[in-house]
Amino acid sequence: MINKTKSDPIIDTIKESTHHEFIIKDSNHGSDVLTEKLLTTDENKYQKIIDAERRSKKNLITGFNYRWSPYIKELLVNNTVGIIT
Repeated sequence: MINKTKSDPIIDTIKESTHHEFIIKDSNHGSDVLTEKLLTTDENKYQKIIDAERRSKKNLITGFNYRWSPYIKELLVNNTVGIIT
């Protein structure tokens, strides 16, 4: 899909161990990227992320996902808010 459309921004919410792969791929595609923290725990992968962001001249935005806090969990359990899976 990414090769057929110009989607901007892309939200990467995959598991942390593959964040770097998708951040780099999406940056190379020329998209702004929103991802969750941690970007990576590896210095070399982090440098590759920075390099891809600089080459693309697009934004890399890191969000803090607060979905497992007791308050948010209560909202989900009580169906006050919902999530799409």
